[in-house]
Amino acid sequence: MQAVLAAQAAGDEDAFWQAAACLAEVQSRLLHVAETIPQVDRQELRELRDQHIALLQRLADRLEPVDLARCEAIWAENVGHLIKLNGPAHWTTRTAMHELHRVQVTRRASEEDRRHLQQAVQWHAQVMPLCDAGSLAAADAAARQAWQVRARILGPENIHTLATLHNLGLVLAQAGDLRNSQRVFQDVSRVYEQQLGAEHPSYALCLTHLADTHRELSQLDEAARVQRRALEILASSTGKQSADYARALNQLSLIEARQGDLAAALASANAAAALMAEHDEDPQYAAVLMNLAALYGDAGEHARRVELSQQAIQRLRKQFGEESLIVAKAWNNLGHAHLEMMQLDEADAALRQSLAIYDKSAGKLHPERAKVLLNLALLRQEQARLPESCALVDDALRVLAQSLGTNHPDFATALNNRAMLCVELGQWQEASRLLRQALAIQRSSLGESHPNYLVLLENSARLYSARRNRDQVRQLAEQAASVALDVLSQEHPEYGRQLTRLSEVARDVGELGLSEALARQGAKVLQDELGQRHPEYAQALGHLGRVYAALQQPDRAEAVAREGLAILAETLGQEHPSYAQAATVLGELYLERKRLDEAEPLLRAGAEVMLAKLGQKHPEYAQSLALLGELYLARGDAQQAEQILWQAANVTAAAYGQQNPRFARSLEKLVTVYEALQQPDRASQLKQQAERILSEVMTPAEQEAARQLFSELRTPHQ
Repeated sequence: MQAVLAAQAAGDEDAFWQAAACLAEVQSRLLHVAETIPQVDRQELRELRDQHIALLQRLADRLEPVDLARCEAIWAENVGHLIKLNGPAHWTTRTAMHELHRVQVTRRASEEDRRHLQQAVQWHAQVMPLCDAGSLAAADAAARQAWQVRARILGPENIHTLATLHNLGLVLAQAGDLRNSQRVFQDVSRVYEQQLGAEHPSYALCLTHLADTHRELSQLDEAARVQRRALEILASSTGKQSADYARALNQLSLIEARQGDLAAALASANAAAALMAEHDEDPQYAAVLMNLAALYGDAGEHARRVELSQQAIQRLRKQFGEESLIVAKAWNNLGHAHLEMMQLDEADAALRQSLAIYDKSAGKLHPERAKVLLNLALLRQEQARLPESCALVDDALRVLAQSLGTNHPDFATALNNRAMLCVELGQWQEASRLLRQALAIQRSSLGESHPNYLVLLENSARLYSARRNRDQVRQLAEQAASVALDVLSQEHPEYGRQLTRLSEVARDVGELGLSEALARQGAKVLQDELGQRHPEYAQALGHLGRVYAALQQPDRAEAVAREGLAILAETLGQEHPSYAQAATVLGELYLERKRLDEAEPLLRAGAEVMLAKLGQKHPEYAQSLALLGELYLARGDAQQAEQILWQAANVTAAAYGQQNPRFARSLEKLVTVYEALQQPDRASQLKQQAERILSEVMTPAEQEAARQLFSELRTPHQ
């Protein structure tokens, strides 16, 4: 042993392996002698045999390229020791038996086949690095080449052949071919169970990836069943304190979150993080932290989310360096966390950092880079910089088309985002075309029983809402609510969010009965599943207040709006844009009831926060200004109202254009001002301009595009 340590310390590789071979011979003789001594300490004997097995495995790997005969003899000895240590059926023994058989087959193979096997080893080693680098076509090709060679020479059920096939499944999943990926994992897991046994860690790992495909395809009950089976296997094979078990527990939390059981997901993720703390250098520790961060964001604990995201970045930078792609992904996650907290400057800095790493380390066509571009586009949309947002989504679409192809679910998501920007800008025909394209991809890749399909229905309803197509909005909202119930269940927080958003669309076109029913049910789901102090429940109450106001139920409107505002003040603080929006809603209710002294401080507070957080060119600030203008008009100060309302109208026009319905509504408010100022000609001029914008009908091409989209949405996919 001293010779081994000395050679290792000196960095003399040849001397190290010579000493290791001598040590193995000594250990072998010691074991032979110890087995004949009745009084030997059995625990010490087990420890010595375990050390000898580990050394033999290293020697076998070292000798395989140069001396297959000695390699085979070592594996044969290793199998014998493992049978004595763990029994013939143990997963470690069965693994060694397969390695022995592989070496035997390789030894009998021709020189040409041996060269082919060496090439297959190289191809296999390239698969996951190529996949991580975004080169999916090259990864797919390498995996298939390695698999074909190994299947021909080693056999289709050899564990090395299966390992390559397993990695091909991972590549297919990354490429969006989830159904074929699922079939691969089903085949591999079946043979793993037969060849290695039902307690083997490799079988559990394959089950985990199979569960991932079930989760991505929204087959959540099956995903949970398969993942729990993987956990049972790892508990008995590697133990509940192992890093493998922690990673599988983290995967279970992803499934539980998709099932809507946030409490269970947090419990699983926290348990996984606690276990990973005992394996501090494991590269997956940061991934567990990032998942836990996202779950805390879902729970409304946004500060905790940012804290954990920052911890993940620090850990990854230390492990992999500043310019690693996994660090870039972590920066993107942090940017998204800041964006959801409406910390726009911080979001911008984090997302730019992520983009810079991708550009330097992976080039401009990495699919993960597209996700950063889409988050930056959302940020620019929040900043009311719509042309920049459109350009970023277009860039993301180009990246995804070239890296993943135009039939990938991520490409459909980007099309969806671009369609909504078209709706914002009044580009109805293009919005319809993009939504139809996204619908076709969604149906072929993930099907209609998936949350992404709900987003399509909702966004299509928003398209028709923008054009005041009341019948289509009602039908699509009812259809989306029905699909949401089938896909998500009544206990899922996303079901509550979906109902609330659909309620907003219905309210915008005057479907107030439907809007009330959706809003009340959505708020109830969020209250039950997230709790009474959650910001999302508070925001749902604010929306319900607006619905009650539209229904001429001011007392109920005020009650729920006040409750929501109090929750937001407690959870997000009075400097958050969500609080400002809620304050503005309540202030508007007071304004409508002529309670001006109560309305003014709320409207001013809302406007001040919007100005500070979003800037003076943001449409949300313009809306706050418009309500302040109405307040001044109600107080009899028409001149001050005129000045403020023109400021709001100009901001709206700059953001959306002068042909947008939002600008028309700004003009309608000014009509009232000029009537109060006794300037009938000016009032009439603005009224006619607003009516002309609002009465503008779709062109025949736009009408046909919208008709085709509606027809396809209402026709079930066969």
